[in-house]
Amino acid sequence: MKIKLTVLFLVSFVYSFSQNPAQIVRRAYLKLQGKSEYAQMQMKLIRPSWTRVIEFKYASLGTDYALVLITAPQQERGQAFLFIKNTIYMYNPKINTVIKLGASMLSQNWLGSDLSNDQLLYQGSIIKDYLYNLKGTQTLQNRKCWVVELVPKPDVDIAWGKVLMWIDQKDYLILKIQYFDQDGYLTKTQIASDIKKLYGRTVPTKYTVFSEDTPGRKTVLIIKDIKYNVAIPQSFFTVENLKKGAKIRFDF
Repeated sequence: MKIKLTVLFLVSFVYSFSQNPAQIVRRAYLKLQGKSEYAQMQMKLIRPSWTRVIEFKYASLGTDYALVLITAPQQERGQAFLFIKNTIYMYNPKINTVIKLGASMLSQNWLGSDLSNDQLLYQGSIIKDYLYNLKGTQTLQNRKCWVVELVPKPDVDIAWGKVLMWIDQKDYLILKIQYFDQDGYLTKTQIASDIKKLYGRTVPTKYTVFSEDTPGRKTVLIIKDIKYNVAIPQSFFTVENLKKGAKIRFDF
C-alpha cells in the first residue's frame, strides 16, 4: 500500500510540474473569456466610510476589443468605454465627447475602483506581455491549484513588477491573483468565489479585490449574467457606436 501511495504521489508531482505555465495561463484566460462574451455586471466600491454601486454591460471580442456601458447610477448612465488593442476611448454623455486615452492609462484605476483599466478591458496583456514560472501547488477553496509567477517581458512597459496566480488544476479557474509593484511590494489581492455553472461553463461569479495599502478598502465585482461565444461583429467596437452612449444596443 505504501508503495502504491508513493507511486501515486510521484505521478501527481511529476504531472503538476510537467505542465507548461504559459499554456496553463492561456487556457485559464481563454476559458474565462471565450472567443467573445457578453455580461451584465455590478461593481461595489467599498470604503471605510462609504459604499458606491455601479451597474454596467460588458462585451468583448477576443483579447483586442471590449466595450463597457454604464447603466446605473443615473448620474453616470450612458458613460461608455471602448478598448481597441492598446487604446482606450471614453465617452462622456454630459458633454457628448469622446476622449482618447493613451496606453499609459491601462494601469489607472477604473472609475475610482480597485480594478485597473488593464484588468477590466485589456486582459489579453496577461497572455502577451509576461514570462511565466511554475512556483508550486497549493489548495484553495478545496481545489488544488498551480501557483504561477508572471514577470513582465524586458521590452514591455507594465505597472506590475510581478504577478502571482493560483489556477485550479481541474477547471482552470483563476482563484487568486496577487499584484506586486516594481519595488516588490504587494499592492492588491484578487479573490474569485461563488463558482457556478453558467451556459455550460463553470466560472466564478464574484471577484473581490482587496487594497493591501488601505484596510477596509475593496472592490467587489459580481457577474449577474454572462454568455460566451456569442455572435458579436467587430463593427460593434467602433468610436461611432461608442458615441451612442445609453442607446448602445447589446442585441446578442
